[in-house]
Amino acid sequence: MADQPRHPMSIALTPYQSVMIHGWARPSSVLAWRQVESDTKLTWSYLRTTGLSAEALKRLQPDPAEWVRHGEIKLHMLPDMLCFPVHPIRHLKADISELWQLQLPSHQLEQMGVTYSELVDIGLTPEIMARWSFSLTRWRALGFCLQDLGAFNERDCFRAFHIPRHQAEAELRRCTDY
Repeated sequence: MADQPRHPMSIALTPYQSVMIHGWARPSSVLAWRQVESDTKLTWSYLRTTGLSAEALKRLQPDPAEWVRHGEIKLHMLPDMLCFPVHPIRHLKADISELWQLQLPSHQLEQMGVTYSELVDIGLTPEIMARWSFSLTRWRALGFCLQDLGAFNERDCFRAFHIPRHQAEAELRRCTDY
């Protein structure tokens, strides 16, 4: 690959990438963000098919909101964008059913910056939590705490965490004692 360009909103291209992005008639060894903004063909998905890494595209434009505006970003693409990350609720206005349909593991939601309280704000209930099948430990990593357990009855605890409520309470207390 060529030397990195000096402009912070540009990246170096291989000859193949140059032809795929700029065409045979006007090859260039550099891609600048302004070119992405002005060419609707240069979406995140298209640029990834040329062999550009997610990290290279982040160097090209580090603001995930700009990629959402110009890169035709869809929810199913978010696992490919964990280097930013793009937040499914704040950036893409996802609702709880859309997030559930993605079946993302809890650690990816955590990497995207999603919190338990944000999930509740968009409609998360104990019934939906049970369908996600995350452990209490994983829900805790998303911000679930002892105070949140107050809204759960015995049945909710068993369905959501596969443990009795008193055990969930003891676990959450143990974690807050540190």
